[in-house]
Amino acid sequence: ERSSHPYYGTQSIHSVYAMFGTEYQGFGVQAGLRPEYGHRFIDVLDTTQTWQTTSWELFPSLGLSYKLPHEQQLTASYSRRVERPEPYQLVPFLTWTDEHNAQRGNPDLLSSYGNSWEAGYELPFGSSDLSLQGYWRTTSNMVEDVTRRDAADMTLLLHYPDNIGQARDRG
Repeated sequence: ERSSHPYYGTQSIHSVYAMFGTEYQGFGVQAGLRPEYGHRFIDVLDTTQTWQTTSWELFPSLGLSYKLPHEQQLTASYSRRVERPEPYQLVPFLTWTDEHNAQRGNPDLLSSYGNSWEAGYELPFGSSDLSLQGYWRTTSNMVEDVTRRDAADMTLLLHYPDNIGQARDRG
């Protein structure tokens, strides 16, 4: 049996961004901060089920640079980022795609957060620049698609998103 439920959802995000930058004797600093207030509400109208999430978060960034002789430069930076769930990933009921597959959203999904550290060296090379870059990135609360058999009906595959992953990447 295919099912359908009317639902209502809102998401609001309010933020401001402050940035400061200065340079002194070849050393440069650029710092930023974005405080953010978020609110998410989901209501399945033909049931009593509702989900609500409210949060305050901070997203800092920092960039450093140092000028070396002969127009060479060293750089380093850090930033924190967010990736929010897509609305379709939050729909809290089953949607049948065929008789053996159903998708369900997850209204309890959390946002994924990334932290990125980067460092570099730049050397003028004729009319271009030669650069060497390195980075380290981490991601937490990654949203992964999960597929499992339904315990009540072993012929049914349930597909749903969940916060189960973490990643580390360097280069």
